[in-house]
Amino acid sequence: AVACIYSSLCAAVATMFARGAASSLWRLSSRGAAASSILVASMCKSAQLTQNAMLSSGSSAVPQLSDDAQRKMAELDIVIYQYAICPFCNKVKALLDFYDVAYHVTEVNPLTKKQISHVKDYRKVPIASIGGELVTDSPRIVEAIEAQITAAAGKKDANFFSEDAQAWTTFADKELAVLLFPNMTRSFNESYQAFSYVNAVPTFSYFDKVSNLALGSTAMWLAQGKLKKKYNIDNEREALFSAVRKFEAAIEGSTFLGGASPHMGDIAVFGVLRAIKDTQAFRDVLEQTKVGPWYERMADVVGSSSCKGYR
Repeated sequence: AVACIYSSLCAAVATMFARGAASSLWRLSSRGAAASSILVASMCKSAQLTQNAMLSSGSSAVPQLSDDAQRKMAELDIVIYQYAICPFCNKVKALLDFYDVAYHVTEVNPLTKKQISHVKDYRKVPIASIGGELVTDSPRIVEAIEAQITAAAGKKDANFFSEDAQAWTTFADKELAVLLFPNMTRSFNESYQAFSYVNAVPTFSYFDKVSNLALGSTAMWLAQGKLKKKYNIDNEREALFSAVRKFEAAIEGSTFLGGASPHMGDIAVFGVLRAIKDTQAFRDVLEQTKVGPWYERMADVVGSSSCKGYR
C-alpha cells in the first residue's frame, strides 16, 4: 500500500514539475536541505562491533555456521533488492548479518523501479534472489533463508525459530514496521532527511539522486496523512513509542527475547529499528524509551554487515 501511494504521488509531483511548479518545490527542497543533516551512509557498512563479541552480562556469543555451511550459503549468491530505509528489507539483512551469510544488495530506484523490471507482477521490496530463484515478500524470504540455513547446517535451531520468535516477528511486521514511514515523513525536513540515503548509493546516477531527493521526499511527505489514516494513527510519534514500550515490557529482566541469546523476534525488531537509525525518529525513540541498551546488545551480537557490496 505504501508503494502504491508512493508511486501515485511521485507521478502527481512529476506532473507538477512539468507544469511549472518546479520553482516552488525547489525552494521547499532548499529549505529542507538547509534544516536537515544528511546522515545516511550505505546500509552495507559495519554495524558496530564484531559478531563474536561477548555480552557484558556474560551470555554467550551468537551461534555460528561451520565453514562448510558458510560455503554452501555463499554458493547461493544471495542478492537483496531493497530500499535502504525499508524496514522489511533491513529485517532480512539483519538475519543474514546475524549468521554472517554473504550477500549483495541491489538498490532499487523508488521512482523508476527499473532494477526489478524483470520481476513479473511484483513492484515491492524486498525481493531476494536465492540460488537464482526470486522470492518476494519478507516473511517468505525469511522462511527461504531459514530453510537454506537449516539445510546447510544439517539441523534446525529450534529456539531461534520458535513460536515465540514467530509471534514477535509478526509484531515487527504488522505493528512496528508500519509506523516507520509516517514517522520518517512527519515533516518535509524529516522526509528529506530520510531520503538523503540516496546520496550514498554508488549505483545511482547524479540525476537519480537529485530526482529522488526532490520527488521522493515530497511524495512521501504528501502521503503521510494517507498512511496515518490507513493505519488509524493519531499521533505517529506516540504510536511508535507505544509499540516500542510493548516490546520493552516483553524483554524486561531478560537479555533478549530469546533469553541469553537472540531469536528471530529480536532480529526482526532490531532490523526494523535499524532502518531508521540515521533519522530524528530513531533519536526520539532512544530518548523517550528504554530500548537503547537492548539495541546496543543486538548491535554487538549481529556485528558487522556481511554484505559484500552493491550490484
